[in-house]
Amino acid sequence: MLRPSETWFYADAAARIVATRGSDRALSRVVTPRDRRQLARLLTTSRTRHHSAERLTTTQLFEHVIADDVRAASVAVKVVDRVSRSLDLVAEHEVPPAEPEPEPSSSASRWLNVEFEDQPPEAAFEADEWYTLAIDFSATRRRSALGGGSLPVFPEGVDVVEFGVRLDGINAEIDKGVRRLRVRRDEKRPQIVRLDFRPEEDGPCTLRVILLRKRNFVLAVSIDFEIGVADPRPRITFDGRPFAAAITAEPRFAHIRFDRSGDDRLRCTATGPGTANPAATLPLAASSVSDAAAAVYRQLDLIASSIDLGDIPVSEGVITPLTELSAVEMTPDRAAAVDEWKYELALRGRNLFNRLFLSDPANTDAVRMGEWLLTVLGGEESSIVQVTTYPGLTLPWGLLYLGPAVRSSADVRWDHFLGVRHTVEVQTRSTYGDASSALSAQPSLSMAFTGYRAEPGEIVTDAVDRQLRYFRGVAKTSPRLAFRERAGREGAMKTLVAPSPPGLVYFFCHGETAASNATDGLGSMLLKFAPNRAGILKLDQLAAADPSPGVAWRKGPLVVLNACQVGRQADGDTFDFVTRLLQKEARGVIASHAYVPVTFGDSWAQSFFMRFFAGETVGEILRVLTLHSLKVWGVPLGLVYTATCDIDTRLDPPVL
Repeated sequence: MLRPSETWFYADAAARIVATRGSDRALSRVVTPRDRRQLARLLTTSRTRHHSAERLTTTQLFEHVIADDVRAASVAVKVVDRVSRSLDLVAEHEVPPAEPEPEPSSSASRWLNVEFEDQPPEAAFEADEWYTLAIDFSATRRRSALGGGSLPVFPEGVDVVEFGVRLDGINAEIDKGVRRLRVRRDEKRPQIVRLDFRPEEDGPCTLRVILLRKRNFVLAVSIDFEIGVADPRPRITFDGRPFAAAITAEPRFAHIRFDRSGDDRLRCTATGPGTANPAATLPLAASSVSDAAAAVYRQLDLIASSIDLGDIPVSEGVITPLTELSAVEMTPDRAAAVDEWKYELALRGRNLFNRLFLSDPANTDAVRMGEWLLTVLGGEESSIVQVTTYPGLTLPWGLLYLGPAVRSSADVRWDHFLGVRHTVEVQTRSTYGDASSALSAQPSLSMAFTGYRAEPGEIVTDAVDRQLRYFRGVAKTSPRLAFRERAGREGAMKTLVAPSPPGLVYFFCHGETAASNATDGLGSMLLKFAPNRAGILKLDQLAAADPSPGVAWRKGPLVVLNACQVGRQADGDTFDFVTRLLQKEARGVIASHAYVPVTFGDSWAQSFFMRFFAGETVGEILRVLTLHSLKVWGVPLGLVYTATCDIDTRLDPPVL
């Protein structure tokens, strides 16, 4: 706390600053609009607290609020001290002529600058003091910035891009609002967004600036540093999505981000309608996520393996597309089974949600976040919910249950599952390149297909033959599809280790994850392209066959893995096939995280590729297939598939 004489000094100086309007030229040159805004807020606070405010001078108003409010005192001290230092410099040196206005840049790129304001690099950050982090996009890099990078901010024909900017912090009280940052192609001086934070105690501190575009995740800047030590040397890292795709994407209803902290905790931030924008360190340890999700996966496996799909017709060698199937007869026995499955799945989906957010009543931040998600995402309107995860975090997002308490099957509705109510888009953070959501088919789209091969007449072999006939037929009639089959494990590996794989990669095969598979030391998850050992492909085998395992693809493909269970994290494995492909910078991966009946997978694929070749987006297709599977069988079997990609991904121009 300040001594009375210090309080009066800072109050008097603050009053002089807010009163300056050009009469004191030296002071006018160093006082910024932000200085005046901060001090004006303190005046407003003081006036609302004192009934006799109209009889007090400006100095007295400042004196009251600085004496009563530690945060107000910190703000006043910081502003006055900065202005005082600047005045000393002005007095000691002749004021140099003003710098000429920089010329606006016509380039599509801008340099992202991130820096601590009014904080010398060697100075220690002190607990309980307020500091400011500034971020902007400008034509050049500033020398004072902590770091940054040149990013393709402006798509062709776009001259103004607006971001939402929010701050998250560990061991720091933060400004929780979402600020607007507008970047103009023709501007001479960039807009700067300033975010205030207050370290809570000595030790490690993490700040994370998250940039959103219409609630689409674009980029995050993480800053790690120590509180209470001289020369803290902040470490700055970036993660993000393909920049052009994020900027041109359609609006999202809500964005939910998960990070893994150094102490194995899950950190979650959410941005959506309203002003709450919660953030919390969750009670569930990051290393326990796969165990928490296991019960949901087991129940989904049970349903998919038990359901009677009926007779799915085959006509002229092609199976009937899922979206053209009629609803099966809902007999009393089938209705009873569906009710039981619905209850058991809701029970496990709600328990997973509770373990993530509501399992520790003492963790009030997590509880508030869980309640916010139930309220905001549980509304009646359907929309797009974007989930951004770190590599290796896989959950059955669509099966989180958001309805009221689950007591019996009568309480449960299918549209209370997240993936039935909304379209769920999963994004991982890797790079911030310039990939677009449009997958080019100009002059043609290259596609590689590898299917399971066994004895003729087996159900899987017949399904592979049907799909081959379909793809070859499309390629024969459309010059925009360059299709090839690459047979067996060797063909699959050849596709995935190529420096520039085809634009579309599709596997239809067996998949499996089980601890018993890991006895050879090569992990528990596998793809199986033939019944013998030579047909098995494990993740470690794929990595060993890659001549450049740490080098990203020059142009990543969209990969569709139509195989059981490969979309989830395997027991005891650190990574999975989806994570591996995304780390190689695949455009995206669509994969099943549960058991897939062969005829269902065949019919699903027929519908998916017919619509994708016709130019529909991945998100539109998956939503239609999920809802139609619910209409046909009374169970949303389409939820066994998850898209980890930009769901606006589409073919441009269409193949069909």
